[in-house]
Amino acid sequence: NNTNVVYKIDCLNCDCSYVGQTKKNLKTRIKEHKAHLKKLQNKSVVSKHQMEYNHTMDWDNVHILDNEPSYIKRSISEMIFIKKQLNGLNLQSDTERFPENYITTLLNHPYHPTLVSHS
Repeated sequence: NNTNVVYKIDCLNCDCSYVGQTKKNLKTRIKEHKAHLKKLQNKSVVSKHQMEYNHTMDWDNVHILDNEPSYIKRSISEMIFIKKQLNGLNLQSDTERFPENYITTLLNHPYHPTLVSHS
């Protein structure tokens, strides 16, 4: 049961990635991302990236970066992982609540994501 997770989706065509969090089952959230694309809706940076550049996200290999039942802690974890991305699709507003003085320390903290296949 992959609920209350922070996850990362990589682009298959470039080095971009997207980090998100959900309390829902991850499979359900992935279906929502895909539905935006099918309806040609620019509702997320993920669908926008795919539509603008004709790229495909690696839906079959979504990484679970963290599992956290607390919304506050999960949101903080999401912000940390957004900052750790090398070429993230996330908007700057996704991390604007994150105190700058914590960034250096947290960016040096190692993590070991879990790969989850959603084929």
